[in-house]
Amino acid sequence: YMKSIQYALSLILMLSIIGCSKDKNIVDDTAQFELDKQLIRNYLRDNNLNADSTAEGVYYIIDYTNDTLPDKHAVISSIVVVDYKGYLLSGKVFETNFNQSFGLYQVIDGWKIGIPLFKQGEKGRLFLPSRLAYGAQSTASIPSNSPLIFEVNLIKVN
Repeated sequence: YMKSIQYALSLILMLSIIGCSKDKNIVDDTAQFELDKQLIRNYLRDNNLNADSTAEGVYYIIDYTNDTLPDKHAVISSIVVVDYKGYLLSGKVFETNFNQSFGLYQVIDGWKIGIPLFKQGEKGRLFLPSRLAYGAQSTASIPSNSPLIFEVNLIKVN
């Protein structure tokens, strides 16, 4: 009987160590990232969209360029002014904001990577895997591990 209890406790200890392993989280994160990229590629294909992508996994489309404005791109220390609409791949809008001003260093990683791809005055779309947005966190309007789409109008770069 004592050996059974020791075996059970050993098994529980081993499983809890495996369950807390950081390697498991890395594998899960990598698998989620690959899944997100595939979901974004499927969305682009299904909607007949041709997007470029970055090494970090941000997909983007520049829809409008204003050639009368200077060729000014944001950097991480820039203060930018944008209009944007964020939505899920399902099309459900979770946020719309106009004339928002913020430091690029203050935003989600997907914006830190994606906004500098736009010149001041350009409009376009960012397609972000969840790891570059809100990851496994969920909010009232964004489920965990959700790839996101943002329509962005980069009004001003300071």
